[in-house]
Amino acid sequence: MPEEPKKIFYKKVEDREKISDEDKIRYEREKKEQKFEKDIDNKLTKEEVSEEGSLQNVLAKVPINQHPLQKTTNLIEIENILSQGLENIYNGLPSKKQLEVKKKGEETALKISLLLQRTKVKVKNIIKLIKNWLKAIPGINKFFLEQEAKIKTDRLLNLKKKIKICK
Repeated sequence: MPEEPKKIFYKKVEDREKISDEDKIRYEREKKEQKFEKDIDNKLTKEEVSEEGSLQNVLAKVPINQHPLQKTTNLIEIENILSQGLENIYNGLPSKKQLEVKKKGEETALKISLLLQRTKVKVKNIIKLIKNWLKAIPGINKFFLEQEAKIKTDRLLNLKKKIKICK
């Protein structure tokens, strides 16, 4: 299989002088971030559990002393932020729907924790994850959904700042 030619940042030889070192560094950083995002997405899709092998079935097969999902304090705090204000709605759901919402919420919390570990956080991605999770709740108002997603995103960003200060 022939190798693909490497993509060149600048198209013409004359343009090389016009491009500053900062632009080159910024371009390289953006490329690395894009690669990192793709790697995270690939990793998360591999880790997601399918419908047949639900999370409960997987956990049942693992011995108790080797539980794979040891939750970190950050992950627990993220889950608490996501669940704030939704207790009444959650308790009003049927038990099957509660499990579905809980599973999707845990997956969302894991993805958000991975996003918050990065140096550059894309708020748009966090809002999108929260909205997709809240859409699992039947009969939710789209304005409430939007408002809750923004509030929870603000709280998550404050958590990231707090964690950064503590380190």
